[in-house]
Amino acid sequence: MTVVASYIYRNGKRAEEVPLKNQPFEAGDGEFVWIGLAEPTSEEMDSLRMMFGLHPLAVEDALNGQQVPKVGLYGDQLFVVIKTAHLVGDAVS
Repeated sequence: MTVVASYIYRNGKRAEEVPLKNQPFEAGDGEFVWIGLAEPTSEEMDSLRMMFGLHPLAVEDALNGQQVPKVGLYGDQLFVVIKTAHLVGDAVS
């Protein structure tokens, strides 16, 4: 798995890196965790599911390479599927 970002934000500002481990993690009041991944495996996503208590449908969507961009709310978790921009020659794609 390529981890692009793994940070906790506190009161809207990046505070510290969050190590990805096989143990439960819960953000406190005024905090959120941003995890950015590139091509995770189902086993890696299952580990993150357990660590953050992710909804199974969110994990399923994250593993679907053809998933359209969307925003979903699962309890108190906001799930966002986005396609990132990248350069193709001199053009942004």
